[in-house]
Amino acid sequence: MKKKIIGFLAVCFVAVLFLVSCTKKYTVEFDVDGGYVVESVQVTEGELLTAPTTTKDKMTFLGWYADIDLIEEFDFTKPVTGNITLYAKWGVTLSFDSKGGTAAQAIVGEALKPVEKLPTPTREGYVFAGWYKEEALTNEQTVVLPATNATVYAKWEKAVVDPKSVDMLE
Repeated sequence: MKKKIIGFLAVCFVAVLFLVSCTKKYTVEFDVDGGYVVESVQVTEGELLTAPTTTKDKMTFLGWYADIDLIEEFDFTKPVTGNITLYAKWGVTLSFDSKGGTAAQAIVGEALKPVEKLPTPTREGYVFAGWYKEEALTNEQTVVLPATNATVYAKWEKAVVDPKSVDMLE
């Protein structure tokens, strides 16, 4: 009886080894384009790939792409069917520090692509006087051409009320 059990277990072990060796595995490599290195992974045929994370100094990660031209975004909901290289796409985030005014939503886009339509925040008792490159408010920016993630700063001027335009109460 012991010999039969040992024999059965040996056959099962060989069968499992055979199945494992017949399962195709694919290599997925990651081209991070200067970002933090992501090691290649082995994926069993038909399995889904988990999207890895990466970072790049002063840049915004926009996703993984299946082509070097960064046109076809990789679909992580579909199983891997062969060896592939995925390419990281990077962009920039332009943030707005409204200095007490209404919040302005950050704009994410391509590096060195002009951002011409800047938001106009409001602030009670003040007139918005433009966006500036630095907190010292010395270089006004009507168009921003960010090469990396950047922030622009709002300048405010105290609103002046013309006494002639105000109705006097008696």
